[in-house]
Amino acid sequence: MLSIDTLTRITLTTPRLVWRIVLLPLRLFPSFQRAHEAIQHEHQIAKLEAKGDFAAARTARRQALAQVAPAVSSSLWRSEGFDQLRQDNFQEALRAFERGISHLGQSAAMYGVSQPHALYYGAALAALRAGEVEKARGHYRQAVNEVSSLPRELEGNPLLTSYFDKIEVLRLELGEPARM
Repeated sequence: MLSIDTLTRITLTTPRLVWRIVLLPLRLFPSFQRAHEAIQHEHQIAKLEAKGDFAAARTARRQALAQVAPAVSSSLWRSEGFDQLRQDNFQEALRAFERGISHLGQSAAMYGVSQPHALYYGAALAALRAGEVEKARGHYRQAVNEVSSLPRELEGNPLLTSYFDKIEVLRLELGEPARM
């Protein structure tokens, strides 16, 4: 079985044109088309946010959420939740994360893209900031469960390490026991 490191190297060294040719036949499937559309929207929003243009990202996200099928919308709801957190709208953030969570598993093509661990982490953080401590604990535990199911090959990944640091801070705020 190929390791994540090997798959990453293959992905990064394969020219974009080759990936387009490989993925072309998959576009015949409606479920893949819907997932591809949602992913394209997510990339556009991420680019706008990377430039600091949060207003344009917000507009693009709202348009995308109106266009894409609910089954492929989890990643967009995750983005909406973090945007609401950035604005200190904790109840709105919690609703967005929970809406994204409700669509997890509805599209196999979107499961990894949706980043379930980030959805649950965001929901826990939003619930805690909104004063809903028990709900925050439940979402925190789900986030930890999601992370524990990630492949061991991802250990040491800087993004995942950053996530572990954030979830540790959340654990301390919630007064949750340390996991062994």
